[in-house]
Amino acid sequence: MAGGPGSCEMCTSCCTLVVLLAAAVLILTYGVVDNVGVTVEDASLTRLDLAGANGTDLAYGISLTVAVYNPNMAVRAEYTQPLAAELRLATGELLRAVHLADAGQRVEATETDRFRVTDQGVTARLGGTALTELVKEMSAGEEVSSLELKVTGEVKFRPVHAGRKRRVDATCPLRLHRPGTNATQAH
Repeated sequence: MAGGPGSCEMCTSCCTLVVLLAAAVLILTYGVVDNVGVTVEDASLTRLDLAGANGTDLAYGISLTVAVYNPNMAVRAEYTQPLAAELRLATGELLRAVHLADAGQRVEATETDRFRVTDQGVTARLGGTALTELVKEMSAGEEVSSLELKVTGEVKFRPVHAGRKRRVDATCPLRLHRPGTNATQAH
């Protein structure tokens, strides 16, 4: 016989340990699913002025990229509802809503989908609180921080978790420099 006394028991222990480690890796890879992450990249203002007869309209141009990242190693995400983005003032007033992705589109495992949004020469009517806040920011300096992007939708993860859906509901505050000033940041 090749081994001495106890070698069979040691082999059984090693095989059991390998099987348990493999099961743990599979559970962590396929069983624990993180929701997709949303960030805003390359945001910039091309125009920001008060307009209209009474100066109560906002004329603006904005360009940004919405990045949707799937952090899971082996599970793809599939949109079960359209993915939409709303550009809002921090006071909650909607400036513009855009469609980013259709239901059925996928974000593969560990991949990032990027959606370019460009809104140029748009005018929006502002209410009292929003107008006051924006005028204060515009007169105070170069940075505008009263804008935010709200991204909403729903995803499910495949191949496991059939039927289990998760909401995508992210609000990304934007700190943008006014046109003609220094670099622009989005957070």
